[in-house]
Order: sequence, then C-alpha cells, then structure tokens
Amino acid sequence: MEMKTLAAMPAHNEDERIAKVVLGAKKHVDKVVVVDDGSTDSTAEIAEALGALVVRHEENRGYGATIRTCFVTANNFFSKEKTLTKRGAKNRTWENLYREQHP
Repeated sequence: MEMKTLAAMPAHNEDERIAKVVLGAKKHVDKVVVVDDGSTDSTAEIAEALGALVVRHEENRGYGATIRTCFVTANNFFSKEKTLTKRGAKNRTWENLYREQHP
C-alpha cells in the first residue's frame, strides 16, 4: 500500500501568500489542508480555488487551536498517514521540509 501524505497549515489573513504556499505544498503531498482561523480576507477562497481542503474557524481561536484542528482534520482524513506541517511561510520552503522528512 502506498503511503499518502497530507500537509496541514494554519492561516489567518494570508491572502497575499497562501497561493504560493498551497501550490508549493501540492508538489510534495497528496492533499493540502488549510485551517482558516477566522480570516477577514480571501485566504479561504484562494486556498479552495487552488484545490486545498479548507476548514474554517468562524472566529480567530489562535495558533494552538488552529494547529489542533490541523491534526484532527488530518487524523480524520488519512488514518495512519504522514502529515507535514509548516509554521511560518517565510522560514522554510516546502522543498526543504520535504527533504527533511524524506532523507
């Protein structure tokens, strides 16, 4: 059985960056999940248009709650699969994260 991968990421008012992050992640995983933490911009719509599964918090719950939603969603979507998460789009590229996870 081939292992599937899922990248889950929190997002809050990231409409200027979410497209680059989603497209970068899609190169390396089977499914991208964006947990929109009460954004008031078009973050969720952009991510959805690019094929990400978007889970929305109606209001901002904070980073911890959003990460928890990432893992709960990943658990529900792919049981026993590898989930990659990335904190801070400025800090690391998906290519580097993928190489770290797949030496």
